[in-house]
Amino acid sequence: LSDNVEYIGANAFASCPSLVGVEYDNGCYIGTPSNPYKVFIRAKSNSITTIILHADTEILTGFALSNCKLIENVVLNNKLIKLGCAVFVPFSQLTELIIPASVKAISVSLFGDVGIRQPVNMVFENTSGWWLSASDENFSESKIKELSEHSEIMDALRRGKQDSWIVCIE
Repeated sequence: LSDNVEYIGANAFASCPSLVGVEYDNGCYIGTPSNPYKVFIRAKSNSITTIILHADTEILTGFALSNCKLIENVVLNNKLIKLGCAVFVPFSQLTELIIPASVKAISVSLFGDVGIRQPVNMVFENTSGWWLSASDENFSESKIKELSEHSEIMDALRRGKQDSWIVCIE
């Protein structure tokens, strides 16, 4: 990948089971010459219970952990910028997710099209500047509604609407 990559589509690597890239902890990554861990593409196994992202990961692609129904613990890093769609299956064992202040875009369908179906305590390290948006690329032109409270962000994630994003523009 080029060092300038900022966006990768949700299903970009869905039909590439032989694409391995670099492995770290329980995950597979692809990267750039300067950052081989830039993009987390999938878990090494569907039976994992914990994933710790590499410290240099910036993008968690769509569907990256969607087959990991036993996932209980996900440790995100402080360089992560984007969480794609359907990263987590709606019925995983995940009970808490801490969103680092570095994250600027989260797909509303983070937990799939059906949204969150189990109690997940989501903690946002940055609690201001979040908007519901029609796009994750043109923040200022596609703002729909400011999400001023944690409950408004959670309501958006519970709905799981495709093609909508929660973006931080501060």
